[in-house]
Amino acid sequence: MAFYKSLISQITLYKYRYFLGYGIIVALILISLMLDINTIPNGISRAEMNSAITSMNLNPKDSLGWIINAPHHVIQRIAIEMFGLSRITLLAPSLFFAIFTIILFNLTIRRWFSGGVAVISTILASTSTSFILLTRSGTPDVMLPFWTVLFIYAGVGFLINHEKGFFWKILIVLSSIGLIYTPYGIYTLVACVIGGITHPHVRSRLRHIRPVRVMVLALLGLIGIIPLIIYTIQQPMQFIALIGLDQLPNSMDQLRANLANIASFYLDFTNSRVVDLYITPIFNITSVALMLFGIFRLAQKHHTARAYVMLSWAGVTILVILLLNQSPQIAYMPAMFLLAFGMTTLIEEWYKLFPRNPYARLAGMIPLGILLFGIAGSNLAHYFNSFRYMPSPAYSASLSAVKQAVRLEGNRSVTVVTDTASKQFYEILKNDYSNLSVTDQLPEKISQPTLVLPSASNGYDEKSPLRIFVTWTKDHNVVLRVYRP
Repeated sequence: MAFYKSLISQITLYKYRYFLGYGIIVALILISLMLDINTIPNGISRAEMNSAITSMNLNPKDSLGWIINAPHHVIQRIAIEMFGLSRITLLAPSLFFAIFTIILFNLTIRRWFSGGVAVISTILASTSTSFILLTRSGTPDVMLPFWTVLFIYAGVGFLINHEKGFFWKILIVLSSIGLIYTPYGIYTLVACVIGGITHPHVRSRLRHIRPVRVMVLALLGLIGIIPLIIYTIQQPMQFIALIGLDQLPNSMDQLRANLANIASFYLDFTNSRVVDLYITPIFNITSVALMLFGIFRLAQKHHTARAYVMLSWAGVTILVILLLNQSPQIAYMPAMFLLAFGMTTLIEEWYKLFPRNPYARLAGMIPLGILLFGIAGSNLAHYFNSFRYMPSPAYSASLSAVKQAVRLEGNRSVTVVTDTASKQFYEILKNDYSNLSVTDQLPEKISQPTLVLPSASNGYDEKSPLRIFVTWTKDHNVVLRVYRP
């Protein structure tokens, strides 16, 4: 009997399951983050341009607006100044925080469940369409999942580890400050705090914190939010935008339009579309089914602290999505945790069918593996095929075209003509090309090589361009016209 057990263990590589599992995770993360990164999506969005403009203008004397998502903007500025303006440097902070988000998610799930569930959940989280969208975006959207999972990880550490308790408390305060400075992060913080303090075990742990440490933590939190208080006094409407209240529907017609939009984003599983910067549906039907399993499991084990937090968090997230018509970054983290709970339920129910038969349990891993890689593969295909075959007009490929055209001109002085909103963005290129000038006015007479973006004008009617740059997609949209005297 022992011989057969040893043989099965060797055939199935059981001893190496975690090594193989994390190897698969690394491979999938590299695919989702780096595959065709310069061409998918095809270009730079207006939101990414605005992010770069904010990153390159981190001047406290002029405005405190940069404090919102400050870590993202600081890293983005460093990347642009070191390596120049490009799609990779725009994505650098998103890639950085996305990797840490996945690591923290894995560590948190390992504290709640078995190592196997942590591997499976991490594979699903790292190949989710929402994760890829957040990661391959030069906007600070990834900061909400990052601060959220850091807060959850610190909270779990505080409840489980009585040693080094003060470290976890400091981490909770710092991640709370991060959430407060992140758009819509206040709702995640409030939901988790409400879910936590209503549970007896959490209240017991809080009561045992020494008063001196409470004062230190309160002082740290107060110091952390002082810049936000000053910013709110200076620009109160910006604080309203930070918490999303400017998105509240002002009529029943707008509310119905929001609900229809949300339904297409989350429930229209038969119609895949690219809508602005996003792909619908956000989650596939199999993932949604696993999330429902997770909710049922939490309802069954409602007496646990994690059930309190997760149900409160899920409820507040749904309410925010319904009222504020918010984009997918607010749904990503709670959805992935619910997915982990659902996967645990699926595995446990299978084990209940064969409580004493390890071979039958092992056989159940085959359909589970098919399900797992089916979800991961469909998510990857959904993202890459959608942007490859249904390119979004929200992205413009003009940046790469401008850089290529400037290089072709050598040392000659070059003028870039763009629209007013994009002028500051393209002025960043002057740090890399000293022969470049940028204007939002079409010159009456061409005196030097002139690059005209479609957003600025269709070009000179009386003069044909020397060169035209187009996209690689089937429509071959014009992204740049080059004129010479």
